[in-house]
Amino acid sequence: MKKRPHRKPPKHLKKGGASSDKKPTNCQYCGKGSHARKDCPASNAKCFKCKKRGHFSSVCKSTKNADQVDQEEMSDNEDIFLGAISTSASTGTWTRPLSVDTTTITFKIDTGADVSILPFTIYQEKLNHKPLFPISSTLRGPGGNHLEVLGYIKCKLTYKERHINSDLYVTKASKALLGRGDCVGLGLVKLIDSIDNFPQLFKGLGTMPDPYTIKLKENATPFAVMTPRRMSLPLMPKVKQELDRLEKLNVIRKVDEPTPWCAPIVPVPKSNGQVRICVDFKKLNESVQRELHVTQCRPSPRADGGSQSVLKARCQQRFPSNQALSRLPTPHDVHITFWTLLL
Repeated sequence: MKKRPHRKPPKHLKKGGASSDKKPTNCQYCGKGSHARKDCPASNAKCFKCKKRGHFSSVCKSTKNADQVDQEEMSDNEDIFLGAISTSASTGTWTRPLSVDTTTITFKIDTGADVSILPFTIYQEKLNHKPLFPISSTLRGPGGNHLEVLGYIKCKLTYKERHINSDLYVTKASKALLGRGDCVGLGLVKLIDSIDNFPQLFKGLGTMPDPYTIKLKENATPFAVMTPRRMSLPLMPKVKQELDRLEKLNVIRKVDEPTPWCAPIVPVPKSNGQVRICVDFKKLNESVQRELHVTQCRPSPRADGGSQSVLKARCQQRFPSNQALSRLPTPHDVHITFWTLLL
């Protein structure tokens, strides 16, 4: 079998051939001709787009504008928290029109924000004559994510008769936010941490004016434990201390006579090292009549088409109740006793 002769490649496919169609490429750093890196005119040049050295802005591959602050070069030594940036329409309750130098801008009050925010669109429309200064801090949102900041401007904020000098951070947010410091400076919010004006409300445990009588069922059978429940030795001093405290506050009192009802106590350790005295009223609750307390209310529509009842009030607020049952007095001739050997 004869072998086929080896064919030589055409001249136009040979490396470095005279008929090669390869064109010389421009320099990727300056975009002007082909030359060595040491001969490039952009070797020590600073890019006006990304602010880095070694290339011209005409060939820069960065997507940032010239007036943006490089997020990678920001210092993480100081983090600034921004409470909220929302695109939803505000109800107007927490918004105020402020005079910013010679123009008026509506800000949303945000006490959770460390700084005040100005959208870039409003900056271009009303304050583009003011220069943008770069920032050295990192602006973070509620989720801890970095927010793109174009810089900040120095301006004068005015609300009614108050004037303050402030730094507004220009971002791509959709709404202007007034930070906590500027809210306090303009008198829009105030931190109240003193209760000196109402000392009678914060003295002692407090007591309801009318005593409460537990109503039992007609066929109720009294139940009394004959021996107290056991408790661990380390809890005994703490339980004794708590019982003495409750006795001094007139929450409990000693009973030295026989009673038809008697329940065991259950000491529960608290996170602060103290104990909470709980009483197991399971048997008593089985014999107590169910009471119904009707509050005058009006129905309000819900999102699912139903209705719910709310109080006829302009404002509603929930408050945690501390030792609420301890403030409810009972008649002196009614004994609701519990067993303990520490009294």
